Amino acid sequence: MTQTEGHDAPELSGGAASLAVGKAVWGYVKTTSSKGCFVSLARNLDAYIRLCNLSEQYVSDPAREYPAGMLVQCRILTLDANRGRVEATLKMDQVRARFAVFCLMTTSCLRLICSV
Repeated sequence: MTQTEGHDAPELSGGAASLAVGKAVWGYVKTTSSKGCFVSLARNLDAYIRLCNLSEQYVSDPAREYPAGMLVQCRILTLDANRGRVEATLKMDQVRARFAVFCLMTTSCLRLICSV
């Protein structure tokens, strides 16, 4: 399954000011090199993804794995809103929401456990 299945990239209004470290956002791969790629988050805002943050495994050919125009979800790692610089990650363990809910039902009660 690719990261693009069933998703449309929402327009990020407000530019870098609307971002926060840790926030998950959608964007399109703009360019890819041997050192990483740039993802377009808004009309005038790109995020840099270092090679080490493209995947949990080593990516030998980033241009093949992340071609221009591919829709991806990333999580913001660092943000300098004044300079418009954003660094993000595509590692799925860091992009997915970090919470879980477990439910145990018995005849006498319902127990919920939430893990963040």
